[in-house]
Amino acid sequence: MTTITDFTPEEQAQVSTAPFNLGMAMAMSSGSGLGTIKEAVKVAQATIAGRAAFPNSTLIGSLISALETRVKENRDNVQEMLKPDPSVKSPEDLANLVLDGVGKAVAAVTAKASAEETGEYKQWLMQIAQMVAGAATEGGFLGIGGQQFSDPEKAMLQRVATALGVTYTPPA
Repeated sequence: MTTITDFTPEEQAQVSTAPFNLGMAMAMSSGSGLGTIKEAVKVAQATIAGRAAFPNSTLIGSLISALETRVKENRDNVQEMLKPDPSVKSPEDLANLVLDGVGKAVAAVTAKASAEETGEYKQWLMQIAQMVAGAATEGGFLGIGGQQFSDPEKAMLQRVATALGVTYTPPA
């Protein structure tokens, strides 16, 4: 059973920040204002939902616990924690940076965890991306009408699935 302590400090950073970073990149993929705000709020909920979705995963449980501890310890420095990378100039830059990080995180998990744990980690990341993308309707007026997943979100979900090496069927 793999936990966060089985990774080097650099790997710990990659593996534990991938869920949050992926969720934020997903939220930014559509750029719809109010929808982006709803999706950003969903990032934390989707990340923590991993406990219920994968109750027997010591890896996911330890990662969520580590994230919760980090947030509590840095409560007064939340602005610093959320400070964007200066190289990110657009949602596309963010997507590329995050997907590169996701690839590194998956490689670290693959090297240290069992095949089952690696599969759960990938499923968890995909679940986060889908939950964030589906948190708000896109288009329409004041949340009325529109579609659950915008075309940019569908494209980003496909890119996430490709980065994770999982099969993905886009929502209708």
